[in-house]
Parts: sequence; C-alpha cells; structure tokens
Amino acid sequence: MQIDDAYREKVGKRIALLTADALDAKKLTIDEYNAVADAMLHEFPSLQTHDALLEFLDHLAQVWPVFSPIHDDEKNVRLHEVESEKAKEIETLMKSQQVDKAIEVMDTQSQTDQSHA
Repeated sequence: MQIDDAYREKVGKRIALLTADALDAKKLTIDEYNAVADAMLHEFPSLQTHDALLEFLDHLAQVWPVFSPIHDDEKNVRLHEVESEKAKEIETLMKSQQVDKAIEVMDTQSQTDQSHA
C-alpha cells in the first residue's frame, strides 16, 4: 500500500522524537544518533510503500532496539490494511457468487492470521 507525504511525515516525527529521547536517556550514542539522522535524510524520504517503511523500521529496530515500538505499531497498521483488503476481496467475490474463490481467500487469510499469532 502506498504511503503519502503526510503519513511519512507523521512517522518521521515519531522517529525524530524517539531518537532525541533515546539520546537524552543515553540509549543512543552521538554516533548512533548521527547514523539514524543520516538514514532519515537519505533513505526515509524515498519510501513510497508501507512495506518499504516496515523494512526501514525493521532495520532500525534490529540495529537499535529503541525503535521496536514504532516498528511494532507500523507492523500492526500494515496487518490491519491487509486484513481490510482481504475482507473487501471476499465481499466482492461473494457478491459475484464466486464462493469457491472467496473460501480460498478466507483460508489464505486464516493461515496468515495463525502465522502472526
């Protein structure tokens, strides 16, 4: 799913605030702060999809666990988006009387839900 500039800015502000708080709390060194700032300046602006955003946040969280809450929040947002897309697909298939295909989508969604539980 595409992300717009406003959404990217909202997430960027969260990252900036968390980065500053982590620096103040000595959870990040100045060199780590600079590395995050560099990534925010050079990589973050070009992110166009939620999946790309998640990949970026996953990298931050792996290198600096302080970013895990933002990553987890965005992962939950993306899972909700996928669930909504699947629900719309199932509804469309049911309306067009394609029950077998709708059941396949439901089974796929059920397997996805179980793997994230």
